Amino acid sequence: MQKLVTPTVLLALLMVVISCQRDTAPEPLKIAFSKLTAQGHYSYYGQLILAADSTVELIDLYHTSTDSGLLKFAECEGLVLCGGPDIHPGWYGKTADTIFCEGFDLRRDTLEYALLNEAIRRGIPVLGICRGEQMMNVALGGTLYSDIPQQYLNAETHRCAQADTCFHAVYLEENTLLHAITKAKIGVVNTNHHQGIDQIAPPLRICGRSEDGLPEVIQWKDTTGKNWLLGVQWHPERLNYNENVFSLPIAEEFLHQVKKAR
Repeated sequence: MQKLVTPTVLLALLMVVISCQRDTAPEPLKIAFSKLTAQGHYSYYGQLILAADSTVELIDLYHTSTDSGLLKFAECEGLVLCGGPDIHPGWYGKTADTIFCEGFDLRRDTLEYALLNEAIRRGIPVLGICRGEQMMNVALGGTLYSDIPQQYLNAETHRCAQADTCFHAVYLEENTLLHAITKAKIGVVNTNHHQGIDQIAPPLRICGRSEDGLPEVIQWKDTTGKNWLLGVQWHPERLNYNENVFSLPIAEEFLHQVKKAR
């Protein structure tokens, strides 16, 4: 005689299925930020990443000691180097240029230098934004214009009095990371920086420039055996996610690369 399956057995089987699904569900991506806050402009970096994937866990590495930040970073799978104050010119051999600068965060300089080198060692993806792009260049042996208007001849306006009210074009080289991501040769970005790349670091290449020739996008020169790395001079986190080709697609590709590296 065929035996009937009791409600108790059915419930037990259901619990097994649910347990298996929980065990196989992927853990949320843990993305580290060199500075992140719950409110204010430092919150925008996290908002951009969450717009690309709302399940991501955001990890702030700034509001701890450098040693504690590095320990927390060991649990993370991607790194965003955020915008912020000027990098001290001593890092790129132009100490006299401090007269052109507008304030420093020396601990953050040290933290980001250590984080970037650890990310490269571990092979995890890195996205650099504004100061973050500049730190990539400095940490790998390049230099900066400490003040674009005074040191870069024929420069267009790269900053205006009220943030996010002026814009300029960026032109991409073909066969580069950002060109592959966006399929665009030209895009419009916000204008909000007074420093920029001067001499490019030997391991890096410039793959996008503003109309006046200032470097705006960098990546590895030779990507063989390297982690995914992209630096942009502008602020994609403060552009319209749905309309700007250089905003949300960057965050989406960054997270795609983090998943691949996982």
